[in-house]
Amino acid sequence: MNNLLIILPVFSLMLAGFLLGRTRIFPEGSGAAQSLSTYVWYVAIPALLIKLIANNTLPDSSELTWVVSYYVCLYLIYFVAYKIVAPLINIESSGRAVFAFSVCFGNMGFIGIGIMYPLFGEEGVRSLLLIMSFHMLSLILVTTVLTEINKSTKVQLSSLLFELLGKLTRNTIIVTMVLSLLWSATGLGIADWVMRLVSLPADSAAPVGLFAVGLSLSRVKIKGVRLVAFSAMGLKLIALPLVVYLFMTHVMAFDPRDVIIATLCACLPTGVAAYNIAQQYDVGVKTSSAIILLGTITSAFTLTIAMSLLIHS
Repeated sequence: MNNLLIILPVFSLMLAGFLLGRTRIFPEGSGAAQSLSTYVWYVAIPALLIKLIANNTLPDSSELTWVVSYYVCLYLIYFVAYKIVAPLINIESSGRAVFAFSVCFGNMGFIGIGIMYPLFGEEGVRSLLLIMSFHMLSLILVTTVLTEINKSTKVQLSSLLFELLGKLTRNTIIVTMVLSLLWSATGLGIADWVMRLVSLPADSAAPVGLFAVGLSLSRVKIKGVRLVAFSAMGLKLIALPLVVYLFMTHVMAFDPRDVIIATLCACLPTGVAAYNIAQQYDVGVKTSSAIILLGTITSAFTLTIAMSLLIHS
């Protein structure tokens, strides 16, 4: 019952956004979902990073090992999605990296925070943010390089990497994370009035983000792409969590709390960024939308099951 009480508010808020997105209050093309998402990415989550990273101690070696272990599992599934599953379900080479991105990019910024906070408090959210900070940095970099190589045989890798790194250095979340870590290294802490200031937008990250997810999904159609969508969901919601759990439990032997946090991160459905990158390269746009919608709906059940098994095991 406790797990249900954690999941229910998260998905109820998304459902509210979804239903209101189909009314005249938020008409199609209003840009409301995009505006709310922009606020979360550029204001609320950076404020949360300052609150939980800059005002805390630096990640120690065990935390960094934990993050690296998560990404070992993540990129194993990315490889399977890109090299094995995508060809089997007849995805063209130009769209295979985007498919793998959709399989691996979890909705940590919106759904993850909403689930992790009631379970583990600020320490749990801090761990989530450590994983999330490398999420966008690494996955966008790898996916962009692979997609560009598959689309053209004349790609200059050095210039592409230089352009990508330039974009990533202008990414608000990445910049805020780096600055927060540097400030944390000084050991100076943050003044109380600054903490009160950043806490206001930081505390809004989860609720505003969840509502924005519902709004963004209110116009999604899934006809004709179910095979690809369900293949991605099987990898994202079943294979990835199992690999993470088994690797962190039986190979790395992490503390049970760290195993639970990492596994729940892996259980999160595909994030909206998958749709954005599909739009950018004009490959699998409809498919990525379906993966996000169906995955988000299904994750209400898979997350509940995962929490019940992990927390009571």
